[in-house]
Amino acid sequence: MSKEGIVLVVKAGGGVVAMVLIWRLVIAALAAGIDGVMFFTGVGAI
Repeated sequence: MSKEGIVLVVKAGGGVVAMVLIWRLVIAALAAGIDGVMFFTGVGAI
């Protein structure tokens, strides 16, 4: 596999991990009953 191919795989993997982490945060926020506006403001601040 070329160096460019490896970089693409790593970036794609990192994107998937980020999506999973964000999704888990959303589930946790909903489970805790956090106001959606406050939650997304917090995410935007990160």
